[in-house]
Amino acid sequence: MADRTPLVAGNWKMNGLRADGVARAEAVARGECERGIVLGGSGNGEAMVANRVPGVRCALCWSVESAELGRRHNDANAIAIGQRLVSEETAIAIVRAWLGTPFDGGRHARRIAQFDAQFDAP
Repeated sequence: MADRTPLVAGNWKMNGLRADGVARAEAVARGECERGIVLGGSGNGEAMVANRVPGVRCALCWSVESAELGRRHNDANAIAIGQRLVSEETAIAIVRAWLGTPFDGGRHARRIAQFDAQFDAP
């Protein structure tokens, strides 16, 4: 059973090593936790890398609304937040909104199943 505590990865640093964000995304994909949070300068690179991991749907979030829509419409199991672009207060509000928002299912579930089948297939 997955841990309900989201894993958080700090700043993006490759330096020839695996980035923390990749490790967090892989933990979500393996079911070790339900959700993951990756932080970086803009959040763009972190979201792109996390989304390369099969089974991960990482939403780039810059507002409470973007976090809520990431969950409601895309069943985001990870989020990326840019530390240069949002205040600490906004980042906390984003995380709270994302954790507290359910997935809407319905037509969104069908769409997600389609792209999971296309992009997560071996």
